[in-house]
Amino acid sequence: MGMSIEIGVCESIKSNDNPLLYAFATYGRQENFHESSGLLQIFKYVISCLGILSPTDKRKYWMVLIVQSLLGFLDLVGVAILGIIGALALRGVQAQAPNPHIVQFLEFIGLHNQSLQNQISILTAAAVTILIGKSLITVLLTRKILYFLVSKSSKETRSLISKIVAQPIIDINAVNSYELQYIFSSGISLVIIGILGTFMTFVSDCSLLLILAIGIVAIDPGIAAFSIALFGMVGLVLYFILHKRAKIIGIKLAETNIESQSRLHEIIYAYREIYVRNRRFSYALQIANLKEQNSHLMAEQNFMPNISKYAVEITLILGGSLIAAFEFYSHSASRAFAGLSIFIAAGSRIAPALLRAQQNLVQMQSNRGASERTLQMMNKLQNYQQLPPETNSVDRSHEGFAAQVVLENVSFKYPGPNNFKVDDLALQINPGDFVAFVGSSGSGKSTLIDIILGLHTPQGGRVLISGHDPQSTLQMWPGAIGYVPQDVYIVDGTVRENICLGLDPNGIQEADILSAIKSASLEEFIKELPKGIDSHLNDNATSISGGQRQRIGIARALLTKPKLLFLDEATSSLDAQTEEDISNAIFQLKGEITVVIIAHRLSTIRRADKIYFLVNGQVVSSGTFEELKKSNPDFERQALLMGL
Repeated sequence: MGMSIEIGVCESIKSNDNPLLYAFATYGRQENFHESSGLLQIFKYVISCLGILSPTDKRKYWMVLIVQSLLGFLDLVGVAILGIIGALALRGVQAQAPNPHIVQFLEFIGLHNQSLQNQISILTAAAVTILIGKSLITVLLTRKILYFLVSKSSKETRSLISKIVAQPIIDINAVNSYELQYIFSSGISLVIIGILGTFMTFVSDCSLLLILAIGIVAIDPGIAAFSIALFGMVGLVLYFILHKRAKIIGIKLAETNIESQSRLHEIIYAYREIYVRNRRFSYALQIANLKEQNSHLMAEQNFMPNISKYAVEITLILGGSLIAAFEFYSHSASRAFAGLSIFIAAGSRIAPALLRAQQNLVQMQSNRGASERTLQMMNKLQNYQQLPPETNSVDRSHEGFAAQVVLENVSFKYPGPNNFKVDDLALQINPGDFVAFVGSSGSGKSTLIDIILGLHTPQGGRVLISGHDPQSTLQMWPGAIGYVPQDVYIVDGTVRENICLGLDPNGIQEADILSAIKSASLEEFIKELPKGIDSHLNDNATSISGGQRQRIGIARALLTKPKLLFLDEATSSLDAQTEEDISNAIFQLKGEITVVIIAHRLSTIRRADKIYFLVNGQVVSSGTFEELKKSNPDFERQALLMGL
């Protein structure tokens, strides 16, 4: 799955500094991707994830992490009080005087003159308050940091999308769109919440374990050594058993999700071809198998915490039994009870903390496998500029915009082993002109339009629209340039929403929408719809014809009353009469609007002021329709074949 790009191409991409393309081309061949799955590598990965946070966000993160870690001292105090309660209860039953250290403690807190019942009641209330309070504070802090991370995830998603769509169209088209969907739907959340959020809980629990271990050493070094050895051994065994499998599951979950989305998209958008090939069941089987794999992986991922849970429970029972037995046979029943009390009191906090820490470690390993592609992309694009904010208002006057296009010695070549190139091309399109580009398939017509619009960045020369580079012009005069592709994309929404693509329909006058509909000859089509302009269209647009698609695209382009209009085979799916009607409507705007058109149907461009004939990216001849018929044999042959 994914992209199949050879190493040589990757090196070429790297040398040309195309981060978007290189991030995906090199993914899976990174040395640390298949290797180094140890604990140290997880910590390194966490540091890499922290690198995407701003300095301010990092300070907030570390501050909360430190506070959560220090809360472990409250657990230590609570456990110590529970130990004192156990000792007091045992001494009371045996009618013995309390330990001198306990007496000093009771004097310090002012309980030495109270009865045994009051002492135990007050200490129990204090221990419960401290332990429950600590848990509540931890919950509130965790909630706060998770909300912070969710907000950060949303901002990073917006930032990453902005940076990606700011890249050249060549880089964007080279990336598997389903991989991008996965990154935006799950990948960024896995990096920020799944790694950074989980790491915070992990460190907090590890700090608690360390603090409790130190405290138990002070109370009873023997029990402390036994507890640390026992729980430590169980934790390490669980880690080594589960962590590698967790990462593999994370990687495979990402892969099966992406591939199943790809197969589902294919069966929807290529249904006719799949139907004719009689491959519908095959696709259904592929998708079902991928979903089954995904379900098995999710089931295994969800089952993993149960392994840790029951292992820790067994350890707690077994450890308590061993300590009680040892103290009973080597000392006395009272020592056995005291040792068991300390172990259970400490274990009641150690076991959940150890369980959470171990599960969080496994979860981070799984999230690491599922999020590495996303982090790689975020790191590659970290220093790249986002797109500037756009205005939602529609200005149909476009004051100050001059519909003039100038190409000054433009050179362009696609990356990789492609012989096509534009070399030292110079031409000028003046306001009010009706200009056409013609030539055989692959001659560079659409590429030239993409260069003019700024979708491709030329390696030499420059393009000016209204005296500025294309991207600046589009930002300064949004809507002044219209564009209609050959394959018009229909969004999953109403006709109104499709015509207003990217704009808020509520902010556009109804009269302006109706005017665009009339210019695109869409009136009859809309009359046939049950809810007219507010009828819903599916994103696969199976309910409308290719000609209706193109007319929606034309209405979309004319909505903002552009001064410069590009039509890239925009009438190829129209019947002759509709094409003539639309051509007449556009031609009537001559003088008010500059039209640049690509067409295989030469009838569409007969009235063009100037026609450029392209061969492999080069303009070999130009002139009016009649001039080209006389000067260019290929053009003349095409005209004759069409009876022109």
